[in-house]
Amino acid sequence: MDPIIDQTTALKGAKVLVVDDELLIALDVEDSVMRAGGETVGPYGTLSATLSAIESESFSVAVLDVRLGRETSEAAARRLKEKGIPFLFYTGQSLPERMQDLASNTVVLMKPSPSRALVAALNSLVTTEN
Repeated sequence: MDPIIDQTTALKGAKVLVVDDELLIALDVEDSVMRAGGETVGPYGTLSATLSAIESESFSVAVLDVRLGRETSEAAARRLKEKGIPFLFYTGQSLPERMQDLASNTVVLMKPSPSRALVAALNSLVTTEN
């Protein structure tokens, strides 16, 4: 059973990189983060913009869609892992086989997930890092 967390302060002080090529989903993620007391960076909808943001923006955790148009977020996930920044995958499909190793230490949430599930998963990543 998931621990009960305060959905209005669960992400207080966290800055969340939002990566999704579907604007409505990205806005929904942003809304969930802000309602939980966090801030967002992005959203970014392409791999190149995401990789640039990883190098230039300051954030504590990331939400990655697996598919970004014709590309995947694999390179972004690998870079986040190299930098020691926690992330989760928020996807409408299973991870491609070549990305399975990236999911070994993170959460994979299937779209659509309730806001409370997304916030709880992000909270667990932020809490683990602190």
